[in-house]
Amino acid sequence: MNGNDLNTLASAALSALLLIFGGMTLIHETVGYHGEVKGGYKLPVEVASADSSTAGGGEAEPETDIWETIKPMLASASAENGQKFFRACAACHSVNEGGKNLAGPNLWSIINRDIASIDGYAYSNVLQ
Repeated sequence: MNGNDLNTLASAALSALLLIFGGMTLIHETVGYHGEVKGGYKLPVEVASADSSTAGGGEAEPETDIWETIKPMLASASAENGQKFFRACAACHSVNEGGKNLAGPNLWSIINRDIASIDGYAYSNVLQ
């Protein structure tokens, strides 16, 4: 056994370890640990949550009107900012009427549409 044989053996062992641990890391980063599904793109919007620890142990009061939360955001909204923000979404979603599904489903007429209701799109098991 000469020096080249030892180098070949060492590089094969290191390559196998890199493939195994790199593959596991890639799977865990995309799918999650123990079957938990990671979310997609996180929207940069703060969501007001109701305080569940009410006095007396009852349920928290629901928000009175969702529009009171949305009105300040709409006042500062602009179409230009929306277009800039949507560029990240456009990599996976089309928005044209009759547009094709990409990595994500077409978003045309999404308001009041049933969840996972586009024919021909392979939704995840979580959404189905």
